Amino acid sequence: MRGLIFIVLFVIAFCFYGSSLVAQEKRTDSLTVVKSDPIIYPRFQGNLIKWIYSHLDYPREAWIKGEEGVVYVSFNVRQDGTISKVEIRQKGFPVLDHAAKTLIESMPVWSPGKQSGEQKDFSYTVPIIFSLKTIEPLQVENYDTYISDLVRLQNPQGVVKENDLNSMLLFEKYLNMMYGYNNRTVYKAIYKETKTKQQTTELLLGATLPSLNFSDEDESFILSEYKKEWDEQIRLIDSIPDESFIKSYVKLIDRLYYNKICREVKLREYLGERKFKQYVEGCVLYSGQLVLNTSKNVLVGKWELIQRNDERPVAPVYKSFYSNYRFEDSNGNAGTYKFERGNCYYEDCNVTMSGNVVDYEVEYRYSLNGLILVLTGEMRQTLTDGSVKVSRIRETWKRLE
Repeated sequence: MRGLIFIVLFVIAFCFYGSSLVAQEKRTDSLTVVKSDPIIYPRFQGNLIKWIYSHLDYPREAWIKGEEGVVYVSFNVRQDGTISKVEIRQKGFPVLDHAAKTLIESMPVWSPGKQSGEQKDFSYTVPIIFSLKTIEPLQVENYDTYISDLVRLQNPQGVVKENDLNSMLLFEKYLNMMYGYNNRTVYKAIYKETKTKQQTTELLLGATLPSLNFSDEDESFILSEYKKEWDEQIRLIDSIPDESFIKSYVKLIDRLYYNKICREVKLREYLGERKFKQYVEGCVLYSGQLVLNTSKNVLVGKWELIQRNDERPVAPVYKSFYSNYRFEDSNGNAGTYKFERGNCYYEDCNVTMSGNVVDYEVEYRYSLNGLILVLTGEMRQTLTDGSVKVSRIRETWKRLE
């Protein structure tokens, strides 16, 4: 569950325990020949850090109590790639321990590892960081809970304090795990992600607000308040010196977080209770329910490509997903697909490829926000010379029907 508090649920670097290369010696008259059998370690399909970030829910009970910390979870990747023997290595807050253990148990199947040509079990330990400092919204269960959080957080005392050293250190550690230790690199990543979230939010509001039947003045006010808050966020991020970005950004989080609270308070005061409830339920809580509910397959429908890798398409591109797990698009591509745990896989694809590409596979992580679908993933193309080209993809689609 997520909500109006902005927490970092997080995550990650992982260390594994495994055997080193196995050396076998064969004696001859003149020399010793050493034959090495390399280990092929298990491989997580995709980015493990991103997967944990996108799937980990910060327990509401822990958030209210202000509980945070790092949970170390050990587990085995079995010979068939499934996960087993999930254990908490050092127990802390029971609620956080349980959330971390449940998450790891739900991981998809890995590509199994091998040693000496035979599949074997491998052990890993993953540190999962739970930090209350972030500007990501929680997704709460209902309007009443949303309002109670908003009222409580209007009081600055309800915000994690800037001088809370433990919280600051945790968030800094999370940034290092996600983006590295180079200030400039972290700045570029944060700036790009913030701009992308701004664009996605604007697309979402533009697609969702008309369905709420607000007046033009109301819609304009909502959009302007969002724009003011996003512009201020970009300005503050951009004002931090490169040489001290990480530590300064950690200190800035409380202000960015409180700006979002102030935005929602302003919207509530302007719209009044009835309209504000419509806005919260339509644009914040249940936006995904404003679209087709006739199929468990949430992607069913016709979509228009708005943006791919930060660029708008030169010509309109449309894609249709069907309930029988088929898709086709306006470029003549078609095939079957499946989706599970927030991932979409193209299985049997007839995809237009360039002359030097002989094989193609793609896996997406999808995020559905009302009428906006965001696909992020990785495409692997096998070229005629046997090499493999890996490309990261980010697409934003708008639902048409």
